[in-house]
Amino acid sequence: MSDWETWERIPADVLFALEQADCEPFEHIVAGANAPTAVQRDGRRVELAEAWAVEDDALTLVEAVRPAGVSADSPWQLMVRRFPFVGEVRDRVGTLPADAEHTRVDGRPEDTGLSSPGVLAVLPQPVRRQVHDTVRKPAYQDEFLLQHSKKGKPWKQEAGVLRATDRMLIAIRACREVEPHRRSTVRHAESVLATTPWRVQALTAQLGPAQTVHLSMPDPPLPLAGQERRAALLPASDQPRRLG
Repeated sequence: MSDWETWERIPADVLFALEQADCEPFEHIVAGANAPTAVQRDGRRVELAEAWAVEDDALTLVEAVRPAGVSADSPWQLMVRRFPFVGEVRDRVGTLPADAEHTRVDGRPEDTGLSSPGVLAVLPQPVRRQVHDTVRKPAYQDEFLLQHSKKGKPWKQEAGVLRATDRMLIAIRACREVEPHRRSTVRHAESVLATTPWRVQALTAQLGPAQTVHLSMPDPPLPLAGQERRAALLPASDQPRRLG
């Protein structure tokens, strides 16, 4: 898994910069990130990476930009927007059965006919309905599905969904796991996991005005005491794989 594919894979120097500026979320409920892509901005080609985190009192959006084609160690310019929650925050947790007819045996999303099928297609129908009913036309949205395996056999899936306007958000964190059996085949393990119920946390909140901070990282990046550039965070046998 490469840098920026999950919140945990954000480069260490970026997280250090966020922490030093008091912009790093203290304890998030669900968070995601996306690997850099090349885009045109202000007449020049740049790399753009994005990340987000939902805490119990705020949404944080991180946008990282640097010139396209530079080395992997080149610094990022960061824009951090924090939207504090205002009014009532609804945070619900529960266990929901899997929608077997909407989930392939390997646990990947299947097209359900939704206007934007993806990770949501794996989650139970009540979750899909709540997400679309709460924020019908998002200004910002992202989702991810991670699968953990042991000796090639899947045993755990984690899903995250964010849909937000400038006034409202809904965030979903979902997880399911099984106890892997030594004698089961990969196909059997996939089938068992695909029909396992989800533990789902759904948070909805109204957003206040954004608090924006711009950060310029040093070139070259400052050395981190006792810490090299981020390598694998988990043993190879349990390195999560992003399915969506």
